Amino acid sequence: LRRAPFVASARAATAARATATRDATRTMTSNGFELSNLAHRRRRVATPVRAMRDGGNDRDGLTRSWMRVTLASAIAIAVCYADRSNMSTAIIALASDYELSKTAQGAVLSAFFYGYGATQIVGGSFADAYGGKWVLLAGCVVWSCATLATPAAADVGTGVAALVGARVILGAGEGVAFPAVHAVISRHVPVERQSTAVAV
Repeated sequence: LRRAPFVASARAATAARATATRDATRTMTSNGFELSNLAHRRRRVATPVRAMRDGGNDRDGLTRSWMRVTLASAIAIAVCYADRSNMSTAIIALASDYELSKTAQGAVLSAFFYGYGATQIVGGSFADAYGGKWVLLAGCVVWSCATLATPAAADVGTGVAALVGARVILGAGEGVAFPAVHAVISRHVPVERQSTAVAV
């Protein structure tokens, strides 16, 4: 009889823990039950760990996957830097051919940063909402088109207005690159390899 209160307490504690576990891993929605963010995070962490434990094939596949993501991101950033810096060399010939003043040269060179600064936070927000790879792809398309349009913009007979516009659009496209790449790495590269991916 003396053990009865202890047995009842143990059963009550077990039932309370079971109820707390259910409440922590499920939330009520209008469509029924869905896993909570806590369970989702646990599943995301456990998946790469299970993949590494399951054998050589899964381990090799996971390694190849994050290396491909890292290489593609590195190529995109390399093109990004090449497209933003080419005007520093081209401005010498442009100034000679079109007789640009120092003020006009400064306007052309600095126009990039107006677009670049304007899309940093926007790019990060869109990368969080829609995925970094799509934002990075859109940025690549925008800045590549702006780069292709730059020679034609220099020939437009409106001074440097068209050229400045092309440089602003170039900066806007490149402004989303780094936020998008970091979003891609955080989602597709294992945690223990993310610093290596960022360094590459």
